[in-house]
This record gives sequence, structure tokens and C-alpha cells, in this order.
Amino acid sequence: MRSLEALYDVCRRHHVRDHHSLGIVLPEPYIPYLPPVAVGEDWNGVLLLAEAQNMGNREVVYCDKLESAHQRDRWNRLNLSYCRFPEKLRPSPCGVHRDVAIAPWKNGVMPFVVVALAELHSKAADVLGTDNGLLAVQHVAVCNAVPWSRRNDKGGILRPITKGLWSPDAEHAVDFWRDLIPRIECTLARVKQIWAFGRVAQEVIWQVAPAAQGMPSASNANYPHLWREAVPFLQENASLGENLHELLDSTSECLGISKGNKRFILYCAAVALKRYRNCGRAVDS
Repeated sequence: MRSLEALYDVCRRHHVRDHHSLGIVLPEPYIPYLPPVAVGEDWNGVLLLAEAQNMGNREVVYCDKLESAHQRDRWNRLNLSYCRFPEKLRPSPCGVHRDVAIAPWKNGVMPFVVVALAELHSKAADVLGTDNGLLAVQHVAVCNAVPWSRRNDKGGILRPITKGLWSPDAEHAVDFWRDLIPRIECTLARVKQIWAFGRVAQEVIWQVAPAAQGMPSASNANYPHLWREAVPFLQENASLGENLHELLDSTSECLGISKGNKRFILYCAAVALKRYRNCGRAVDS
């Protein structure tokens, strides 16, 4: 087992001391979800970033648990069970940890993109270290690009970046990743690729790692944009679309994907494949 103390030290240094005045819910950032192999002897070096943690009024129970927890558990929150906090995560029968407290991971968007890229894109499979999709999902790290959450006066969530305007938590996030990535590489392994899902994740991490791969936003609000990009691509690549459908059907249960979310997730995966082919830096809305 490798020590995570160096990563905790980064969290300690980036504690936001004036968080109340900024509307930030909890002052501590947190380290990524690290697959068990990352804390052991191996990790594929792929880090997935969603945008920012949603800790609005609907998450009051989880927020209360975090506020009453030891600070070390708050730093390590993504490696502890969302439902049974602060117990350690338990894998599903197929070995995937579905209970990571990041919405597009829990609903299956990010895991299925990993599965699709591992099985349908040889270059991505080389980076992931396997062309077995479900095995690849077990070997990636996951976090939010902005490891804080801000509320307005009514308890609603405030976006870290709106119409080009950066809030303090987004600015803090750049400094946090600039400090954290070298510590991850010293402690665990080289970060080979970062996949940034959505505009906020892209704009933040590109300040630190310009080669990070832009992925589609995993927010349902992005559906019209996804539809416009995915449908022509799937029409031009019919056999790829058939493979995606089959892959989604065969892995949905394992990844916890609901029937109502399948089309959205299919489009996310199609756009991810398109962008990965082009090494794209397309920015989402």
C-alpha cells in the first residue's frame, strides 16, 4: 500500500479559509477516486474529470455527513461510500465501484465512455492498458475538476465558470491541480492522459495540462449539443453505431445505467469516440 500523505498535504494547503463569504459549502478539496490498483502496485495513469461537485439542497444528508466527519475523510471522500459514508467503497459483482460520489460516474456516463473507447478505439485501448472495457473501468481514477461546490442564497448550485467569468473556486482549482498532479506522479504513477468531461473541466485543466483530452459534457442539459454532434457521426459510421448499441446493452446492468438514460449515454460515447479520433479540444457549451 502506498501512502497518500503527500496528496493529503496538498488538500491541507488548498483549504479555502474564507469559504463562507464565497458561498463555498466545504472548505476542503479532495483527492481523486483511486482504483485499488493505484494504491497498490499499478495504475493505468488515466484520470477522468467531471466538472464540479453538486452539493445543493438535495444533497443535505451527504453534506451533513461530510461536515461531521474527520478532515482526513473529507479529503478522501471519493474513496468512501456515498451511501454508507464513511465506509470504504464496495465493488459491484462485476468489479466496478459504482458508488463514487460523482454524478456522471454513478449514472454510468463516464464508465461507459471508458468501456467504449477501450473496446472500439485501439489507440485508447493502448492508453488504458486493455481492450476489455469493464476491466479498463476498474483501472481509471476519477475526480471533479473543481473540487468545491458553491450555493446561492436559496441553496441552488452556482457554476464555477459562466459566460467566460471565473468564480473563486474555479481559480482555486487551477492552483490545486497544478500542485496535485506532480504529487500524484511522485506517489503513484505518471498521469498519462486526462479526459475532461464538459466545458468547466476543460477550461480548468487546460490551464495546467494543455494536452488533456476534451470529452462531451455529461450533463443532460447538454443533450441538444450532443444530438447535433453525435447523430451525423453515427450516420456516417453505421457499423460503429451498431457496436455501440450492443456494447451498451451488454454492460448497462453492470454499470448501473437506467433504460431512460441509454440514448443520452450512447450519444456521449459516440462524441467521445469522434473527439478521441481527432485528438479534439472542442469546448462544450
